[in-house]
Amino acid sequence: MAPVRSDFLSRDFLNKPERKHAIFVVVWKAQSILASIAFIGLVAFGSLLLALPIMLAWAFAATCVYFFARSRGYPDLLETAPLASDACMGQRARSMAYSCAKVWFSGVNAFVYTRASRNALSPSHRGWRNVLRWGVLSLGLMFFGVATSEHLLRRAGFRGRQLLQLSLAGACLNVPYRILLSAMFTQAMWQIAHVLTATASI
Repeated sequence: MAPVRSDFLSRDFLNKPERKHAIFVVVWKAQSILASIAFIGLVAFGSLLLALPIMLAWAFAATCVYFFARSRGYPDLLETAPLASDACMGQRARSMAYSCAKVWFSGVNAFVYTRASRNALSPSHRGWRNVLRWGVLSLGLMFFGVATSEHLLRRAGFRGRQLLQLSLAGACLNVPYRILLSAMFTQAMWQIAHVLTATASI
């Protein structure tokens, strides 16, 4: 059996962009899950005042990492590239599988919101359409995390430093909202546990 070369991983595996992009997507999903656990854990076993600065720092770091990754060609988790009309069945199947995986990684609710708000985010400076654009954008930044916020801001026409600044502002909206949701979830779980304990003791 031929020995495994020490540089196989870096030379043959990671040198292919699509594999690095897939690893990035998986790592980003893991980071998102850990963040959700951290929100609930800090609220349940710490306090809101403890959770706020820690999760803001986490969100700021994640925002900067995602921004620089995107600027270096890593994929938008919510963007689907159109297929050529003459694409073969194999290419169509791979594209469909990749799109489904990206929807799962980004979240169905984020996917639906970005698709439903696509037309409203088009840059406009005319009266109510601009108000609608900023309203939809603000709600998206508050309800969703880093990847969705970055996607929405790019859809709205922001680039460069302004994109990063608004992404960081979005983190300031999203973190308190998620802390509030975590507090509500934790309170509901404590109430359920209390009812179950009281019922069992009867």
